[in-house]
Amino acid sequence: MTHKAELSARLVWLVIVPIHFVCIVLYGCVALAYHILPDTVLCSCSRFTNAVCSSNIYDACTEALASTPSAESIGEASRIKVRSISTIQPLGFFGVGGKHFALLFLIREATETVLQSIQAYFLSVYAPRVWLNRLAVVAVTISCWSTPAIHRVFHRNPRLELILCLLFDIVLDFVSSVGLPIVFAALYGPAYDPVYTDFKLANWLDKVWVANMNNEFRLIFVQSWLDFVGRILFAVTLLMCLDDVKYLAASSKGINRTWRSGITESSHHAVAISARWSQRIETVAHTILIVWGVVILTLHLESSISSHDNVLGCMVQVHPWAYSRTACIYMDIDCANRQPVMAGNAAELEATWSEIDPRALRILIFRNCPTFHMPQSIRQFPQLTALYLYNLTVVEWSEAAALSRSYHPNMRQVTMTKVDMGVFANTSILPSGLLAPDFPQTLGTVFIYTCNVGDLPSNLDNIWPKGINMIFAANGATRVPTVFLRMQLIRLTLSYNRITELPPELFQIPSLQWLEVPNNPINEFPARVDTPSTTLKRLDFGSTNVSALPGWMTTQHFNQVDLHGAGTPFCKALVSKQNSSIAGKYGCAR
Repeated sequence: MTHKAELSARLVWLVIVPIHFVCIVLYGCVALAYHILPDTVLCSCSRFTNAVCSSNIYDACTEALASTPSAESIGEASRIKVRSISTIQPLGFFGVGGKHFALLFLIREATETVLQSIQAYFLSVYAPRVWLNRLAVVAVTISCWSTPAIHRVFHRNPRLELILCLLFDIVLDFVSSVGLPIVFAALYGPAYDPVYTDFKLANWLDKVWVANMNNEFRLIFVQSWLDFVGRILFAVTLLMCLDDVKYLAASSKGINRTWRSGITESSHHAVAISARWSQRIETVAHTILIVWGVVILTLHLESSISSHDNVLGCMVQVHPWAYSRTACIYMDIDCANRQPVMAGNAAELEATWSEIDPRALRILIFRNCPTFHMPQSIRQFPQLTALYLYNLTVVEWSEAAALSRSYHPNMRQVTMTKVDMGVFANTSILPSGLLAPDFPQTLGTVFIYTCNVGDLPSNLDNIWPKGINMIFAANGATRVPTVFLRMQLIRLTLSYNRITELPPELFQIPSLQWLEVPNNPINEFPARVDTPSTTLKRLDFGSTNVSALPGWMTTQHFNQVDLHGAGTPFCKALVSKQNSSIAGKYGCAR
């Protein structure tokens, strides 16, 4: 028996040590990721596409850890820490050697099942990959059914029963708290460029990839304090299970009684009563777990059967529980690709989304519509985060169909490419649907490209939110719209316009981090800027007519700015002097 016990202990340690190692590496990488993420281009882009990076929660945690407490609070904190750790150790209140372990084990099982069920539900809502949903449902179902099944088979050997239950818990907790982040790291890691600190451009241009990323980033990064607590509970329960298994592997004493009754009494009668009540509670708990596993499996199967993959224009869909219609998260409506071909009337457009559940839609694209009328039913999509308009002529977009914070509280991006808005040229420049008084203040990015809009409404800073990304490219603008100077922009792109002069105030915007003005007939930068912005990180003036930099751009302060001047007379002069170090500094070779 001693030899068998020693062999089983070694086998247990062969499982435990790799799990500890993987957890240490993973959580170390997670901490490092949250530390460097706020300063990356990815975090900025993700924040503006609703894939939250959760840097605020990380900042709060690091601030709490970095605070300097008093000597008294240090002593009290140490005592609390010791008491807290002792409660979850094997001989503590929650440990396998505690006298209430039998009851607490069932409570712990229920907690783990609830957390795994919540995780499986959110995967069904946000993860378009069907195999991930199936994996989560299988994990929940096994978690629900494994404990009753093990008890049924091994109830005459309580020690083995407990070890098997704990091992199943370890594997399932590992899959839920560690396996899922590893899967997402494997999916998105190869696309990440550590030099530019962002995903590759080809990925951002792939709308299906962006739709998946927007959804799945909600599962990768902590979204709220409640989500944070749930992830901590996953890690704590995994740690407790590992400690319990280590205790069982090292000792063979005092397990049977604790596991079966959980109470030590001198009276045989009291022991018998306690055992009966313990058995009844155990039976009820096991029944609930079995039923709950059936419910989860039924919900998953029902959602898989009820969803339809043949909705025209639905590019990405998810399979949330209890949805009766197709949960399409990315809808692409191409008027030229319909039979019969659509002109873009409101009734035609509304018919295209009649089969989808409005609660699920997050990305909506309209393209190739010669007479586009925005339907009023656009307001039935509360989760809409991105709206794209491609190659169409806007005839009507009234305030009744406007984007508003009441109906679109999650709106993050509006993109218009080759959109003819000439019907509004003599009035508001932009349609009323983009100028509602309660315009969504969650908007992060506006992309206006090749729309022949040379200017924008002067009161736009009072309607659209502050601190957004503005890409205003190839619109034939001859000057920088003055409203941009008041919008506290974070990124401003003015490429491929006909701008000849940049106002000094543009370089004094305190919020501006990226300024891109390439392929404009700009001859020079402002000769004087009194207080240059200290937040500017990147300035791209490639393919302009700039031949020299003013003095304020060559100061020590401006050395922090990443300059790109390839294709300018300034760079050509540097290259001709064969001064590669200075030419590289100004991005002349890029």
